[in-house]
Amino acid sequence: MSIHLTNRIHTFLLLFLVLLTQPAFAENWITYYQIGNDQYAIDADSIRRTDALVKYRSGIVGMVASVVDMQADCTARTRGQMPDPRMNSTYVGTLGGEEVATVCKLADARPEAVAKALSNSPNIGPRKPELLKLEEVRHFCDGVMGSIGAGNLAGTMPQIQSHLSATPKRLKELNDALGSWYIATLVQLGDAQGSEFVKQDGFSNTLLRLTYIAKYERGATRWIFLFYKQSEGWGLIDVGSDANLQAVLEK
Repeated sequence: MSIHLTNRIHTFLLLFLVLLTQPAFAENWITYYQIGNDQYAIDADSIRRTDALVKYRSGIVGMVASVVDMQADCTARTRGQMPDPRMNSTYVGTLGGEEVATVCKLADARPEAVAKALSNSPNIGPRKPELLKLEEVRHFCDGVMGSIGAGNLAGTMPQIQSHLSATPKRLKELNDALGSWYIATLVQLGDAQGSEFVKQDGFSNTLLRLTYIAKYERGATRWIFLFYKQSEGWGLIDVGSDANLQAVLEK
């Protein structure tokens, strides 16, 4: 093998190893601020919260050398670069203020935050889902949507879990899916701004469906609750959300 070919192989392997060690700026990087062409972002997968303190990675999209390990205090609204223990004050509208606001919002919506809320719920473990009378169905859904409209996903999941007929595996899948969906919604549409009831329809005396919209600064999402009539009352059998607002207007 020639010296030139050997050098090229070494160069290629070195480049390959360098690329492997670089953090990727993909879907998990959430942009929260822009100055000129520089987009400042947070690695959503790196977020770890302990009480008010959140640890995470921050950087400028496309600039690997800019990535740093950070920590923020969601109560004091301060932040600092790790491992330096000093924390600096931040202000609304500034880069630092937007970084702290975004990372704390994402930390609240992380699946583990929802899981912690569920672990503190007395409904965890083998249980019989609560059934509802027909006149209670709308009140229950209004309560769930009240939490969603207030941006309180961690409070929403225990409400759903206490009534949903599902296996533990299905409940975990739902927690993860709604957590990821909620994060994406906050990033794309802004802060939650309430909810509205749209319609109620059903089939015979067997199925009942309630449709709502959750409102945000720059748009809305559709929420659907599906109930099945059991011998002792109405049981929640499915709940989901999407961005299909056209379907909301269909009769």
